[in-house]
Amino acid sequence: MTRMIKASTALVMALALAASGCSSDGASSGDPDARSASGDAQTQVTAPSEADGTARTFDPATRDFMMEGLRQFSGGDPAWPATRRRWLSMGRRESDFLVGAMFAALLAAQRVNAPDLVQRARHELVLIGEPYIEFLAGILATGTVATIYDRIEEKEKPIRVDDDTRREAAEVLALIGGPAAAATARSLDRAETKSGRRFALQALGNMGDRGGRVAGDALARWAHDDDWVLRVEAVHGLRSFSDAATRVALETALRDDEKLVRENAVRGLMGRRDRASLPALRRALTAAQDSARLGEARHIRSAIARIEAR
Repeated sequence: MTRMIKASTALVMALALAASGCSSDGASSGDPDARSASGDAQTQVTAPSEADGTARTFDPATRDFMMEGLRQFSGGDPAWPATRRRWLSMGRRESDFLVGAMFAALLAAQRVNAPDLVQRARHELVLIGEPYIEFLAGILATGTVATIYDRIEEKEKPIRVDDDTRREAAEVLALIGGPAAAATARSLDRAETKSGRRFALQALGNMGDRGGRVAGDALARWAHDDDWVLRVEAVHGLRSFSDAATRVALETALRDDEKLVRENAVRGLMGRRDRASLPALRRALTAAQDSARLGEARHIRSAIARIEAR
């Protein structure tokens, strides 16, 4: 009970900050070089004055409606779905603000270890969905510090992007599925960080067949990347697909120079239990035995036996 009270309080605070045009993980007027007690870089957030945020950009009735809506969401009020529909019908500026508030809520809920609130905030972003896929994919593509254009205040603002932020963007993109596959795949090519590419690969893998050919092709392509860490992520992601093209990509990965890539390929094929992969697995078994990779050979034998027993 105490944890839930703390979580709800932290969530309401995050939503209030978002409603004022500020976010502890996004736009802020604070010092980006400030440090937390743990030593991690943190963006400082200062409370807005009456001249700041929505007090300056929305009329009082709209601002009151928004704050009441955020209270409904944070408190699990059954009136919230109707409020959300009305909010999204108000216009792009208002909708943009709601997305920012929900993303701030999602990150706040993660920080205070409130899994129920995390799931609810993710669900909200998935429901809002398609118009904001590029925003979420952009989080994966950007570096650790970037600027975004704030439609409400009509100016560029700094945004701090870390792995927690990328992870949540990837989770929401994966839940959206097919409509988000193309934007997520594009973020792989334009990502400024290796971390961004890894989370994009994870998002595509978690989409699985829901991501369609676009997601599968992107993972198959990155399964040949020069960076073995990214190859591991891509091959691991291919486990969630069932089409012939991604099966062939997994079979090709059985010949990779990196052991972890080969192991993930075997697991992926074993999970599918597709008898069409047996010839490739038998060739991989022979190669492992010839190279005295005994543990790997046992793993491949187990995969073969499971598929044959299907």
